[in-house]
Amino acid sequence: MSGSSIDNDPMPEILILKTLVRGAMQIVPTRIYQTWVRRDVVGLCYHLVSDKWPPHVTHVCPVKNTEMFEADLKYLKNEYDVIGYQELCERRNEHTSKRRSSRPSIVLTLDDGYRECFDIVRPLLIKHNIPAIFFVTTGFVDNRTMFYRNKISLCIERVNRLPQEQVLKSLSTLANENGLDSTTRKSICDWLLRLGYEDSELIDRIGSLIGVSFTDYLETKQPYMTKEMLRTLSNDGFTIGAHGLTHCNLGLTHSNHGIREEIQSSCQFVHELTGLGSPPFAFPFTGKRVPRELLSDIRRTCPTVGLLFDSRGLIEDKPFLQQRISSDSSAGPKTRGSNLAGLIHIAYQSQFRQQAISTNRPRGRK
Repeated sequence: MSGSSIDNDPMPEILILKTLVRGAMQIVPTRIYQTWVRRDVVGLCYHLVSDKWPPHVTHVCPVKNTEMFEADLKYLKNEYDVIGYQELCERRNEHTSKRRSSRPSIVLTLDDGYRECFDIVRPLLIKHNIPAIFFVTTGFVDNRTMFYRNKISLCIERVNRLPQEQVLKSLSTLANENGLDSTTRKSICDWLLRLGYEDSELIDRIGSLIGVSFTDYLETKQPYMTKEMLRTLSNDGFTIGAHGLTHCNLGLTHSNHGIREEIQSSCQFVHELTGLGSPPFAFPFTGKRVPRELLSDIRRTCPTVGLLFDSRGLIEDKPFLQQRISSDSSAGPKTRGSNLAGLIHIAYQSQFRQQAISTNRPRGRK
């Protein structure tokens, strides 16, 4: 066989071109992407800030320390207008003539209602005069129940500290019953991370077998904010928003009736607690699979449901839905201690790439 077919193979050239394009996209400044991907307001999503990684989030959520978070705030003050919920609502009102700033705008949010939001985040926001929205899962308020992912993190922490033989003795039978062939410490931890909201009873059973008392942890550590803390935040001028009753993925685990109940009831809770007329609602995990027609109807028929928030970067969505960039990661290059410029750049780059793919996709293909 002649080697000419290999020599003429266009694949190497295509791969080289793709590599060059990817490299070029890395060095395009964010301000250029902002002219191609126009967003009036960009959302940022954090969960908590801590100088000591709490065991209930260690294995399930990245955490920035105080120094990094404060560096993020300083970066935002220098480069963006950080706006509050009321101004965001005014901008989304098609009848308002509120003047936009010449600088890009950011809305800063924190999900889940961890107590570090009160103990650590609140003083820093007040120090730098930066508004924020705190989305709370109402079932966690006053430490009544625990997020199943926090339970998983506590279980993994316990598994990593127990002798291997004790782990096998406690969990091997249960793991095998649930289709796990290998019962090494790593395989059990990986299995735990795959468990979901629908496995809540199983997670409770695992905790009991390895000696983790979620009730004791709630009582002694109190990982979530209380009603009194939320009222204080509200009195400080911050916005309290709803994050569901149970922190489950609404698009996967609920019917339309269940989705409506999670949104309306959690917003009603915040309304009664803070007096805010129409509290915002943030989807746990993602609202990708939740029908937009249903959301429009919920907002039309329930006056205590405000704007909705998701966590899918910079994708375009309904006017009543604000997307957000995940900002917890401490990875990547830092400028004056903050990696936020890089995280925002990656989000713009990703959205530009998606827009380009969508524009160049042949008609008829999805």
